[in-house]
This record gives sequence, structure tokens and C-alpha cells, in this order.
Amino acid sequence: MSEKKGSLAQKRAHKKKINRIKTGIVVMITAIAMICLITCVFLLFRVHSLQTQLDILTENILITIDDSVKAAEGAVGSAGEIFEGEDQTGMSDDELSLELEISDLLLEKVRDHVDPAENLYSEGDTRRVFLTFDDGPSGNTGKILDILDQYGIKATFFVNGRDTEAMRKLYAEIVNRGHTIGMHSYTHNYLSVYESLKSFADDYNRIYDLIVDAAGVEPGFYRFPGGSSNSVSGVDMDELIRFLGARGIVYYDWNVVSGDATTQAYTSEDLVNNVINGVTKYKDSVVLMHDATEKVRTVEALPGIIDGLLEMDCEILPITDSSPVIHH
Repeated sequence: MSEKKGSLAQKRAHKKKINRIKTGIVVMITAIAMICLITCVFLLFRVHSLQTQLDILTENILITIDDSVKAAEGAVGSAGEIFEGEDQTGMSDDELSLELEISDLLLEKVRDHVDPAENLYSEGDTRRVFLTFDDGPSGNTGKILDILDQYGIKATFFVNGRDTEAMRKLYAEIVNRGHTIGMHSYTHNYLSVYESLKSFADDYNRIYDLIVDAAGVEPGFYRFPGGSSNSVSGVDMDELIRFLGARGIVYYDWNVVSGDATTQAYTSEDLVNNVINGVTKYKDSVVLMHDATEKVRTVEALPGIIDGLLEMDCEILPITDSSPVIHH
């Protein structure tokens, strides 16, 4: 009888052992399946990320090639103009010079801007912030516009010349969504833009005409590549400023920089901090940012920048005819 009981106990123990082994096998198979699934998801994510980076790199290369071709065309055009003694503006050198000599009062008027000493913030002042994006349109323009829409914020885009069907739609989209569009030169090629008054006038006409044709508005604002205080211009900047003033164009510099134009590898958090710390100092702040395909960090930082400004009770506005003018 005791032998029979011992045999049953052994069978039960053996069965439990087998069940544990089965359970272990099931757990192991499940774990392997989960690991495989997670690995597949991770690989798919990495493939998507690499594809996105490849798309961005490809677009950036195409834009660079397009800019180089346009700059070369501009150089050829300038050479032809010098040979024939007139430029695409229809004005001779003498006519351009006479226009600039008409009044130094005009220069004084165009240079009128907010006094930096009077623009320092004091307790109780209202802070006004003007977010500006240079160098667009680009592959990031739509993302920037969507973020601004989410907050109900309007900004200012100083654009370059991108004469393709897709880019023309973005010029129009900027305006249609209620933002201000301004000029930042056609080529953004310092050597050609600042080679002479004639080359500047030609470049100005190209970007002005493109915006009018693509967006249906006449731009009234200009930002010099490198700012009005740049040291690379082959022309006295006062001549270029008077040229703009004669056409009723107001130029804008900036007094707050995000840092996204530097070679330093800022994180999106760094960009947010740079803007917030800069805005803290002033009553009126014009913030310099960039709308370019490679400026991914700028897009990532934009929500944080807006959140930080709203927490400071800042008024975030687009540049208009009644906005304070910031010059270097």
C-alpha cells in the first residue's frame, strides 16, 4: 500500500515538473516573441528616422544647388549689365546716384528706430515680442506655420528667392495664414548682393517681384543678409538704406538671437533659454530665428519659446506698419 502511495506521489511530482517546464517554455517563447517585436518596432523607427534625414539632406542639397545656379545667373546678368551700361532696374548709374543724393533727410527718416537705452524693461512695462524667421521658405515652413496656428500666434517671415511651384505655395501660405512676409534678398549670396548698388537693386527687384507674384502682396519690410551692421558689403550701407527708403521699405534688424544661426551645437532647450533670457531685458524684442530645412532644433524649440513668452505675459505680434523699428 505504501509502495502505491509512493508511486502516486512520484507521478504527481513528475507531472508538476513537466508543467513547470511547459510553463517555462511558454514564458521563454513569449519573451522571445516580445523581444523580436520590440526589435522590429525599433528598427522600423530607425529606418523611418534615417529616411526622414535622407529626405531633408536631399532637399537641402537641391536647394543649395538651386541657389548656386541662381547666383551664377545673377553674376552673368551683372556682367552683361556692366558691359551695356545699365541694369535690370531700368536705371543708369547716374540715375541711381541722383536718387540717393535727393535727401539725407530721407536717410535720417529711414534710420529712425527705437532707442536701445529707452527700450530696457522696467517693472510694470508691457513686453512686446516679434518672432521673425529668416531664410525661408523651406521644408520646415509648414511645421512652423502649424505650431504658430496651434497657439494663435502671428509672426514675420523674411524670405529668400525659391522660385519653384512648391515654394511659391509656401509664400502664399505664409500670407494666407495671417503672417507678415518680408524680404531677405533673393540669393542671400553676400558677394553678389553687396557687390554694388546695381547688384543690390537687381536682387531687390527679383525678391520683391517674386513675393508679389506668388503671395499677391507688396512686401514693405526688408532684412539685410547679415544685418545692417554687416562688415562684408562692398557698398556703403547708407546707400542701400536710402535705396530702400526711396521705395517706402522699412528695414529691420534684431535685438534677441535664438542662436540657431551659429556653428555651436545648441539643443532645443538652449534655444528656448537664449530667447527667454534675451527677451527679459527689453520692452520691445525682435527675435532672430531661421526657417531652413536643416534647422530642426528651431522647430523643436518653438513651442517651448512660445510657452515661455506667454508665461511672461508677453504680447507676441507680427511686424506691421505700426510696429517699433529695431536697428543695430
